[in-house]
Formats: sequence, structure tokens, C-alpha cells
Amino acid sequence: MTQPEDSTSLQPRWRSRGYLPHLESHALIQHVVFHLADAVPGDVWAALAADIALAPNYSRHLATSRPWQDLLDQGLGCCLLADPRAAGLVRDALLFHDGIRVRLMAWMVMPNHVHVVLRTLPPWPLAKTIASWKAWTGNRLAALARDQGRAGVLGPASRVWAREYWDRAMRTEEDVARTVWHIHRDPVRAGLVERPGDWPWGSAGAGLGGPPG
Repeated sequence: MTQPEDSTSLQPRWRSRGYLPHLESHALIQHVVFHLADAVPGDVWAALAADIALAPNYSRHLATSRPWQDLLDQGLGCCLLADPRAAGLVRDALLFHDGIRVRLMAWMVMPNHVHVVLRTLPPWPLAKTIASWKAWTGNRLAALARDQGRAGVLGPASRVWAREYWDRAMRTEEDVARTVWHIHRDPVRAGLVERPGDWPWGSAGAGLGGPPG
């Protein structure tokens, strides 16, 4: 099993593993988004990455947040997570670490991406937890895609998930409530259900995150 980093190294700090900087902190609530490898077409991602590169490092997560999420909301790619078996795998992975590596406040599995609102728990860093979610589900999702004759949807090295993820720290209760409300409404905006609680692959059904005040 992967060992966590020493907690002394997990004071709030920025790190980068690609195009986007990521904040590691146990003190802040964060909104995290990760998506399937084919959810953003390669040429579109290349253009977006070029725009990101022009922004100062400290603001890249802000510069890309809206265009990236707008793309994901279009439901592009194979949408493998629309399969209940696939969505269930991701749900189980998220809930397995609740109270151990993270404290989940809201989550939503969409057909081609996943939203999570969480606080990381010492000594586990966010990056290792997301990597664990992707690794455990990725192998199983790849097998499911092959069983369906959809191996062509997989990315390089049979990768199911895109390498990058997006995260944003929230510093007020109002921001947290507004974010939870918006991710719970994602299936409604996508035309998948009429009410947030009708979507079976998210925390809205648990009565969390009503309209922000």
C-alpha cells in the first residue's frame, strides 16, 4: 500500500505536476474535478493548454476553471461513467476513503467527469488520494470498456482518466454551500434528471447542499 507523506511536509503549499498548479492543505475545503481521458478532445485540450501557459503560475487554476468545466458539461467522449456499473465503481472508491483519507462533503459522478468537495485528513495529501482513486477504478473501468468492445475510447497506455485534475480551495462557508449546490445541479443542467436528488450517482440524494442562502 502506498504510504502517506510525513505530515510535516503537508503545510499549505503549491505543487505542479503538469499544466495546472495544485494546492495541498489539510486546513482548507477543496473542490476537485477529474475526468475521463477522452472527455476533452486532444486538439481542444492543446489550445486550452496554450492559454493556460500564458497565465501566471499562481492563477492558472482560475484561468482554466470555467472553460474546462464548460467543456466537461458538454458530455463529450465515450461517457463511460453513464454505465451504472462504471459509476458504481467510482462511487465505491470515493466512499471507501471517507473518514480515512478525506472527509467528503459532496460528490457527483457525471457521465464523463467527477466532482468532489472534501477536506483531506492528515497525513494523506490530495494528490496521492486522487491517484489512488484513479488507479483502483482505472483498471476496472478499462476492463469494462474492453468487455463492451470500446477499447478505442482509452487514452495512451490504456489510460481511462486524464492525467490532470483541477482543484480550488474555498475559504468561506458561503463559497462551500454555493459550490455544493452547483455540483448537485450538474445532472439537471445536463438534462439527465429533473431534480438533483433523482441522480443516483451523487450525494444530493442524501439531502446535502440545499440552495445557498
